[in-house]
Amino acid sequence: MENLIKKAQKGDKEAFIQAVTLYMPQLYKVAGTRLSSEEDMGDAIQEAILAAFINLQSLRKPEYFRQFVVNTLVDENIWLKTQLADSRGHI
Repeated sequence: MENLIKKAQKGDKEAFIQAVTLYMPQLYKVAGTRLSSEEDMGDAIQEAILAAFINLQSLRKPEYFRQFVVNTLVDENIWLKTQLADSRGHI
């Protein structure tokens, strides 16, 4: 796994996809505990994957990739919930 992450940090998109794919079930599980609709879960996961890819250079230790992606997802869930609440007139 660490080799995949190191390759991804050097710009190998396929390595990043492979690494994220391994953790997809866990990402859905985490999203499902925080969001109620499949659409919201998918949106949050998609945004988290994009944010993780963009910020991958900030990951200093490749062995913490799983935690990095999950934390990014949690951050995206918080952002998404805020956006949904604002769009529905709730703060």
